Amino acid sequence: MTTYTKNLTQRMRHGSRELQQSSAFAAEGHSALAAAIGASAANQVVTFACTVLDLEFLFMLADQDLLIEWNDNVGAQGSIYLKADKPLVWDNSAMYGSGGVTLITNGKVWTGATGTTEPTGWALLSAAGTEGYSVTAGVLTMTDPARAIQLEQEVTVISGRRYRVRMTGVAGTGPQDLEIGTTTGAADLGSQSLTAGGDFEIEFTASGTSAFVHFITDAAGDTLIVNDIVLEEVVRPLGLVDITALYVTNLAGVATTLNIDTIQDVTP
Repeated sequence: MTTYTKNLTQRMRHGSRELQQSSAFAAEGHSALAAAIGASAANQVVTFACTVLDLEFLFMLADQDLLIEWNDNVGAQGSIYLKADKPLVWDNSAMYGSGGVTLITNGKVWTGATGTTEPTGWALLSAAGTEGYSVTAGVLTMTDPARAIQLEQEVTVISGRRYRVRMTGVAGTGPQDLEIGTTTGAADLGSQSLTAGGDFEIEFTASGTSAFVHFITDAAGDTLIVNDIVLEEVVRPLGLVDITALYVTNLAGVATTLNIDTIQDVTP
């Protein structure tokens, strides 16, 4: 399968200070179009298919002011004003829902984790008795000389919406795992080995009103160190709808070309 890559360089300069970041975005699907928009266009239909949850990169540009509405000509499902020569550029790292507020309780400070007591808001699924927890500078360490440890938290979600779990600063000894499921102890929504250490992500579509997030040390004597874990709703651009057509109104009265370029994951 062919993989398409888009490179994006963002630069900000103020006086002698300059900030720059370059990123590459890759996916298996690609679309590009150049649609001629008439000078007097009012709700001109432009065929454009976009599966929003699969979108990785989007670029829109025209040299005249346009009103663009999704799927209808009244803006009920979303719209934008595309300004002349001002590109709309979006990539899949652009934003997360909830304003960056995690849906997980106590996944950063680890309040209550001490001795054999697990962090507040987390349930111990494995047998209790000899596990040990400690928190230093906001970093959780957990181990058990006699058995594996499995901590879990149930999070309220909205069925059909997209979410992302991020776990950072992972270290330790022995194999460890991060899992998300629709029921307690399950991993049907996603799983990730933590053994290599570092930062990890799992993105999933909610099925039902609960997601169960749990992380595990796989064997007796293993140690897991975690900086934080967060769960946020993923907000894709253009609103949470798939797009089948654009309705374009020319606000400038001058003919122009609407250029759109995307890369998207290919849904199995």
